[in-house]
Amino acid sequence: FLYFYLFIYLIILSFTALCSVSECVQRQYHFINERKTWTEAQRYCREKYTDLATVDHMNDMNELKKSVNGGGFQFVWIGLQKTGHNKWQWSSGEPAYWDTGEPNNYGGGENCTAVNAQGKWIDVSCTNQYPFVCHEGE
Repeated sequence: FLYFYLFIYLIILSFTALCSVSECVQRQYHFINERKTWTEAQRYCREKYTDLATVDHMNDMNELKKSVNGGGFQFVWIGLQKTGHNKWQWSSGEPAYWDTGEPNNYGGGENCTAVNAQGKWIDVSCTNQYPFVCHEGE
């Protein structure tokens, strides 16, 4: 049994190392200081880069904030959109989950997501025009 537990421990350790390495391989973010609707921003990002910014973990969020640092923006688009009743997903198709307080659908029709200057996700109308963040890779 000792060898069995040692084997399981080594497998878990290997997966942990892989996760740590994958978190180190980050997306490259590009701040685009042009005001566009969410759909226009997504089209631009898909033509020139990979897609609108996706945030999988805190490292991504920190890199995204660095890309817009000092831009004097109020909001910037990221690639998060409402796809159904209380269902949100990244433009890449991956599901997304919010912290408490948002999305609040204040005023109705807030089906897209922007990031404010403090890095908080805010649901807003997709027809608003904001600068945006694209990502490359993955």
